[in-house]
Amino acid sequence: MKNLIVLISCLAVGFACTPSSQEKNNLETTGHWRVVLETQGIEVPFILRWDEVTADTSKLPKAYLINGEEEILLDENEKTEGGITIPLHIFDGALFVRHPNKEGKIVGHWEKFDSEETYKIPLYVEQGADRFEGKKEANEAIAGEWEVTFTKSDGESRKSLGLFEVSSQGIATGTFLNATGDYRFLEGYTDDEGIKLSAFDGQNAYLFQANLKNDELSGDFYSGIGRKDTWTAKKNEDFELADADQLTYLKEGTEGFAFNFPNLDGTLVNLEDERFKDKIVIVQIFGSWCPNCMDEIAYLAPWYDENKDKGIEIVALSFERKDDFEYASGRVKKVTERYGANYPFLIAGTPDAESTAKALPMLNKVMSFPTTIFLNRKHEVVKIHTGFSGPGTGIYYRRHVEEFERTIEKLLNEQLSEEALNQTAI
Repeated sequence: MKNLIVLISCLAVGFACTPSSQEKNNLETTGHWRVVLETQGIEVPFILRWDEVTADTSKLPKAYLINGEEEILLDENEKTEGGITIPLHIFDGALFVRHPNKEGKIVGHWEKFDSEETYKIPLYVEQGADRFEGKKEANEAIAGEWEVTFTKSDGESRKSLGLFEVSSQGIATGTFLNATGDYRFLEGYTDDEGIKLSAFDGQNAYLFQANLKNDELSGDFYSGIGRKDTWTAKKNEDFELADADQLTYLKEGTEGFAFNFPNLDGTLVNLEDERFKDKIVIVQIFGSWCPNCMDEIAYLAPWYDENKDKGIEIVALSFERKDDFEYASGRVKKVTERYGANYPFLIAGTPDAESTAKALPMLNKVMSFPTTIFLNRKHEVVKIHTGFSGPGTGIYYRRHVEEFERTIEKLLNEQLSEEALNQTAI
C-alpha cells in the first residue's frame, strides 16, 4: 500500500519512480503548502499555492505566494536531483526544497543572492492552507487604526500607523504604514490574547506578534535573518504620519534637478535628451530589490501607457545591490519585462547613502525607495514624494493614487495655460 501511495505521488508531479527512488521522489507540488521559515528562534509561516498540474510533466506547475488578498506569481520553478528550486519573482533569491527524508519531513532553505554575506534561512513544508496553527477567535477590539511605536534594540524609535481588519472567523489582515512606505500585505489571526501576523513576498520575511492589555498592544517584530524590534500601539483614528512631501527636498542653492546615467543597454541618458524636451517628467528612484518599488511600478507601468501621449515621461533611476552593470541591468530588465514597463530605466548606483548622495547631490538625501520627483515642462522640481503607500494600505493607497493624479492634472493645466498665453502673445 505504501508503494502505491508513493507511485501515485510520483506520477502526479511527473517523476519517474522506481523502488530505489521512492524516498526522494514523492514531493507533491499540488494544492497548498504551509511553508515555515525558522529564524531567530521563531517561526515565520506563509502559504504557497500550486497551480494545477499541466499536461507537460517535464515542467513544474506555477505557484503563488499568498499574503492576504495578494498572490505573487512564481513561474520559473525547476526540478533538481535533490528536489525543486523556486526562484522568487523579480527578487534575487530562491526557495530550495528537498524531497522528503526518511522520516517523511520536507525541508530546505530560503536564500538571498544579493546579500554581501551568506543569507540562508532553514524552512520546512507541510500540506495545508492554514497559515498559523492554533485556535482563532474574532477579537474585534483589534480592528481599526492604531498609533504604533517601533523600537530598535539600540533604543531608536519610529512611528507607524497600524491598519487591521478582523473577520468573524478570527482571520486578521492589514499592514503598518510609515511615512516612507508600508509593510505590504500581512495576514494572520487574533485570539483573546492578541494578534499575530506574517508575510513573505520573496524579498522580506516578517512576523508581528502582540498581546492586547488595557486597550494597548505590546509585542515583537521579527524581520529576516537577524532584526528584532519591540512595538507598542494604542487606538488612535486621528493619528497622522509625517508629511511624505516634506521629507526629501532640493538643497538650498542648488540650480535644479539633473541626471546622466546609462540605460539598460549602456547608452547615457540625461534630462536634456529630445525624449524629455518640453514634457512633464516623473523621476522614479527605484531598486529591483524593493517591494514598495514593485507596488509602485505595478501602478506606474500601465498608467504611463495610458498617459504618455499627453506630454508626460517617466524615467527610473535604479540603485542596485551590486556595483556591477551587467548584474544590475539584468535584475532591472527582469522587472521591466515582468511588469511591462515601457519607460527608460537607468543604472544610477547602489542604494547606500554614499552612492545615492553622489548620484543625486542636489537632494538633502534619499530617505526611502521608492521616491518620486515631479518636474514640470521646464524641468523645475515641483514636488518630491518620499515612499509609496501600496495597495496593502487600502484607503491610503487610493488616496495616494488620487493625489498623484491631482499633481499630474495640475501640471498639465499649467502647461495648457502657458501654451495659451504664448499663442495669445503671437
